[in-house]
Amino acid sequence: AFLRAICEAAGLTVHVYTSPHLVQFGERIVVSGHRLDDSALVKILEECEAANDGQEITFFEVTTAAAFLAFSRSPADVTLIETGLGGRFDSTNVIDQPALTGAVESGRFGCWRPPVNRPIIDPFRPPPCHWCSGNRGLEFAAQLGDDVRSVVSGTVWFHGSVGLTGYLTVIVDGGSTSLLVTVGGIEIDRRRLRGSNIAAGEFIGVATGSIHLGVRSGGTYIDPELWMRAGRGRARLVPLDAPGRATRPRASCSPDEPGDISATRR
Repeated sequence: AFLRAICEAAGLTVHVYTSPHLVQFGERIVVSGHRLDDSALVKILEECEAANDGQEITFFEVTTAAAFLAFSRSPADVTLIETGLGGRFDSTNVIDQPALTGAVESGRFGCWRPPVNRPIIDPFRPPPCHWCSGNRGLEFAAQLGDDVRSVVSGTVWFHGSVGLTGYLTVIVDGGSTSLLVTVGGIEIDRRRLRGSNIAAGEFIGVATGSIHLGVRSGGTYIDPELWMRAGRGRARLVPLDAPGRATRPRASCSPDEPGDISATRR
């Protein structure tokens, strides 16, 4: 909103793609300074669905395609694009060379703590293809009997055993985007019902060996360290003739918060 106001005050025409909306979905897509009305939105979404021809597509992917299609049909001086989850697989990354990029605090899903107070022995290694090998999460060097805790607050999706391995999967709602966060390699103390709430830092079992932490959204696996490194910086507006002052984001969750554990690499 700040960037749009600044650009429009300078007399520039602006396209904007942001989320979530407050009242109507069309608030997410602003074309040349005007919110996309419902009839235009429906027509553009139908075009995107027709072009997709029934293939698998996520909510964010199709809405991003709709926004870009709308922008392509109307000239503007500046286009402001808000990413989704970020990272290599974010839909907005089809823009190869943006004129400017910026980052703000990743507060939508908070700042996470590791499930166990042990180092990471195998980092996130996304497989080169859907069925290829790799590491779709993080592996922690837990020892038998270590306490394991939920890394994030959310709603229980699954809590039980697959074979001899215990898992807890929590769904975290971030508005336009949700995450499935899984901790594996635990001996389950008591099974939590699907749909029940669980808090970050809550005890979920003891380790039976190494602990796996995975994050998934819309079928795509994401590096969990994106949230473990989350830090809160302060954005400042200063006069044009004044020097900027750099912010210093935290490298990890604040150690003075209860239950903090800092993950390290071995």
